[in-house]
Amino acid sequence: MLRSFDNLLGWVATALTLSGMLALLGAVLLTVTDILLRLFAGYSISGVVDLTQLAVMFAAFFSIPYAFKQGSHVFVSLLSDQFGPVGRQLIEVAGLVLATTFVGLIDWFSWQQAMLELSYGDVSQTLGIPKLYYWIPLLAGMGLSTLLCMSRLMVCLAALCSSNMRQGVEHGA
Repeated sequence: MLRSFDNLLGWVATALTLSGMLALLGAVLLTVTDILLRLFAGYSISGVVDLTQLAVMFAAFFSIPYAFKQGSHVFVSLLSDQFGPVGRQLIEVAGLVLATTFVGLIDWFSWQQAMLELSYGDVSQTLGIPKLYYWIPLLAGMGLSTLLCMSRLMVCLAALCSSNMRQGVEHGA
């Protein structure tokens, strides 16, 4: 059950990453089109900066959950290599507790700021896009990252408990 929930979160993270990449590709194509139009037709597309900034927000914050899913975040093994498998797993649990807390706090404080900007009615400079749209990828990405960290933490704790139980049985404890 826990593994299937973790797999579902991983699938959602992959889908968000792909949609973020498509948003970034769209921003690149829009920017290149704008440059070519200015160069050859003397015409500029209005709001390219607003749309590019929005696309970068989607690309950046939709890819963070994928990094947690893959475990591709920075990991310094210098200290953990000194311990056995259980010690390494305990260090991973501690890291996941810290990561879950940190990413959850980012999401919480970002929510507070997004609601503040929503109450002010802030909009982008050129196209008047509500600033809330710029917060959506951050909130979604950090929310999913928090869930992925919690899910990985639960999977890691379950593996740790089962390995300790097996070791206890094997050693007659």
